[in-house]
Amino acid sequence: MPGRGAQSIARRAGRQAGFTLIELMIAVVVMAVLATVAAYAYKGHLRETRVLDAKQVLNRIKVQQEVYFQKHRSYVSAQYHPPLHTDYAAKPWTPLPADWANLGLSFPGDGTTYFSFRTVGFAVSGGDAISMQLGLNSAIPSFYVMATGDMDGSPATQPMSIVIDSQSAKVLITNEGQ
Repeated sequence: MPGRGAQSIARRAGRQAGFTLIELMIAVVVMAVLATVAAYAYKGHLRETRVLDAKQVLNRIKVQQEVYFQKHRSYVSAQYHPPLHTDYAAKPWTPLPADWANLGLSFPGDGTTYFSFRTVGFAVSGGDAISMQLGLNSAIPSFYVMATGDMDGSPATQPMSIVIDSQSAKVLITNEGQ
């Protein structure tokens, strides 16, 4: 009989040493939820970093526009650089076209960006739809600088745009909730 008691204790000890299927499933679900939360937070952090980088470049362009205006009494207009893309990948900084080179800009960093940049200068009585949306006074020369980029990689949503202008300190961000 002592043998049967030892077998019973060994069986109980063996059962208590492992995990049940339910316990394993709960652990997997908890890990999946944590991974989802972490991935979402990481994506948000990357997006915020990219937006801050774009704002820094916009402010550098704004300063260079003012320097150019002091020398030439006009603002520079320059088309999107790097050219607009529809993908989420980083775009390389290519050599600056002449219209951008007039501002004396160089773009440091790792040589890539998630945004395309454009600046539009206006003489007195000038303007376009964006300058009207910004409320720019057309009685004085002015400009705005825009960064446009795809922050979610989805063709179903509009790209994010960040705009700053020469007459105010406000920053206009459209499609921010992507």
